[in-house]
Amino acid sequence: MVGDKRLNIAILANGRFPIGMASTNRLVSYSKGLVELGHKVRVIVLSPQEKEGEEIINHDVSGIYHGIEYQYASKTTVSPKNTVKKIWLTIKGLLFSLWITYNISRKDKIDVFFFASGRTKFMYVIPFYLLSRFIGAKLIREKSEHPIFELKADRFSRVYKYFANKY
Repeated sequence: MVGDKRLNIAILANGRFPIGMASTNRLVSYSKGLVELGHKVRVIVLSPQEKEGEEIINHDVSGIYHGIEYQYASKTTVSPKNTVKKIWLTIKGLLFSLWITYNISRKDKIDVFFFASGRTKFMYVIPFYLLSRFIGAKLIREKSEHPIFELKADRFSRVYKYFANKY
């Protein structure tokens, strides 16, 4: 806590939740710790993470896991094989995640937006940067995985690197 202040933290995730691989386990671990310290933690999964045609591990689009509230912004955990549907769910997830977090902040001000993936797409960073400025929240971006701009050396990656490092 900051002083005696309970923080309201919105974690923006781009991976399976609440059951997943190493990045999910890391997210659950520090989220549980924050909850135990008295902070309010909500995980907003930005897009569906389960693959259609494979075994589905996470079926629930919202819930509470070890005191951590979570919600899939696209209203589904399953990413379809159809490219048009996949693009639609990505756009829907972006718009709904902005709507969800804005509405949460109107009721219970969000203090921190936390991107819990080193590979969060740039299309999410800009809108949440703007929303964080609008509502007065801090924006933190985890860099635990190799960011795309470190793996690719094209023009887009250089521009992305500039903004990612500066903001």
